[in-house]
Amino acid sequence: MIEGDQTKWGDITDSDNEGDQQEAVQDSNDLASGNIKKVTEVITKNGKRIKVTKTIRVYKRLVKTNKNVEDRKKRWVKFGKCAGVEGPEPGVTGVAEAVPFILGEEERKEKKRLAQEKREEEEMKRFISSIKGAQPGAAAASVTSPGVWKRREQPARSAPASLNPANQPARTPGAYVPPHKLRSQEEEATTLRVTNLSEDTSEDDLRALFRPFGDISRVFLAMDKEKMKSKGFAFINFRSRDSAQKAMNDLNGKGWNYLILSIEWAKPSSK
Repeated sequence: MIEGDQTKWGDITDSDNEGDQQEAVQDSNDLASGNIKKVTEVITKNGKRIKVTKTIRVYKRLVKTNKNVEDRKKRWVKFGKCAGVEGPEPGVTGVAEAVPFILGEEERKEKKRLAQEKREEEEMKRFISSIKGAQPGAAAASVTSPGVWKRREQPARSAPASLNPANQPARTPGAYVPPHKLRSQEEEATTLRVTNLSEDTSEDDLRALFRPFGDISRVFLAMDKEKMKSKGFAFINFRSRDSAQKAMNDLNGKGWNYLILSIEWAKPSSK
């Protein structure tokens, strides 16, 4: 707020200077109103005096600093032609106010989106790993000695007869492939990724929603451990791809629990 007054000058000392000049006089009660500061300026221009009162709102922002970084800066030693000279060098150093870097709204949203995508990818990897570990006859992923190799080789020979060799991926003759890897592609091919779920969604709700389309082997709902609420996405693993396809065709884009469901095939985990 700026107020101009050119007639009342009882509180201003006369000056004989006719040139342009500016004098700043701060009120004695600068911060009487908390974060409100008043500054009074007297400007003499072309023989006329102008009194300007500015009302300024002061904002305070806490900035965290690393004490270790500040200590290291204090121990820096000048070298070369500047060695031994104290104080800042006017030729290479400009003294200015420290301005902290503060992310804008778009940068914060982008950072939050990338963090959310990373969490979803980790949840997907844990979901696929839990499915693989639940299969009968699953072998250890790492083999470090010939003795362990022989012990781990036996479950592959006694694998369930339900595994169809025609559907198994091609492999080098004589090479050992753990049973859980033989079915990994089939399991990932029958998994749906459901997004845009409400916070109060539970696994039982998802089972009741998807069970009419076919047998479900597993339901994984991503939960916030602190708030104990849904993160908004889940993975549904069907026993057959036809059932998963039917569920996606019927429920994708449909309203459920006041939200529009978004359903797609789960992306295969990185090998």
